[in-house]
Amino acid sequence: AIRQQCQMCIRVRSLANLEALIMELMILGMAANSIKNMMACIQSRHRMSELTPPILQAKLFARIFKAVASTTGAPSRLRFPIGTHQLLQMVALDGSMSPLERRAVLVVLIGTACVSRVDEVAQMQVCDLLWNHDAAYHPSLWAALAIRIIRRKQDSGRFGLYVRLPAGMVVEMLRAYVKDMQLRLDPRCTKAIQRGARCPFCDPVWPRTVVGRRAKSAPGQLQGMSRQQVSGAVKIALESIGVDAKHYSGMSMRRGGVTAAVQAKIPPAILHLQSGHGTATSSMGYVDPVDPRTLYQTAAAILGLGASSP
Repeated sequence: AIRQQCQMCIRVRSLANLEALIMELMILGMAANSIKNMMACIQSRHRMSELTPPILQAKLFARIFKAVASTTGAPSRLRFPIGTHQLLQMVALDGSMSPLERRAVLVVLIGTACVSRVDEVAQMQVCDLLWNHDAAYHPSLWAALAIRIIRRKQDSGRFGLYVRLPAGMVVEMLRAYVKDMQLRLDPRCTKAIQRGARCPFCDPVWPRTVVGRRAKSAPGQLQGMSRQQVSGAVKIALESIGVDAKHYSGMSMRRGGVTAAVQAKIPPAILHLQSGHGTATSSMGYVDPVDPRTLYQTAAAILGLGASSP
């Protein structure tokens, strides 16, 4: 239905027709920025066809978009963060998952622990997995993992920021996954030379296919998951533990990591080393929505019901 409405852009001849088209798109659930692009398309098409624009008043487009943005678009969408309790349920699934579910669960576990953006998860390569990276500092860090993530705001020199994962079940699950998928770290790796650039030789951590590498295939031939596939993996992982994934997306991983760290009272300076945020203001924007249980406890305290939760 939205595609049919898009095809009608060139037919808009009056302000009344434009307002009717925008109303239909809002009813169909189109995001505010998409409607803005639609209005820009109408203007562009009319200029190309040398037709009289339907908008005759100055800055009317801007006023219409401001009204649309206040009623529809991303701010009105409910998106939950990945919760710690959900991560524990995913870890407990180890050994009882299909290959697709296994990859999806690991994507969510690593993405949330690293407080990663969707594109950061999609771009991870085997050469970014630094096993036993800090073992020389202290024996307790043996079998732990550091993951190099490039192009974060604090990474002004493009050396990469190194988020850490403690030794335990999650690291062992990832190690077994890399081995089973036969993902290769190529000796010609260029990450140390070309900072901030993708290595053309090493394999992606999350290949598009869950089938293991063939013995004769050359390094660097595997294609990594796209942003859309990473977001789809979040839904697969949640559905594998019986959660309705309708209100979750790829951004739920980063929101979940920040929310869990704030609730655990991790100092902001330490949290920013893991998340890559430049300021406290930007990181607090990801604590939305907070754990709903906290809001229930707040209302219970206001009503004089103690600290009981639903």
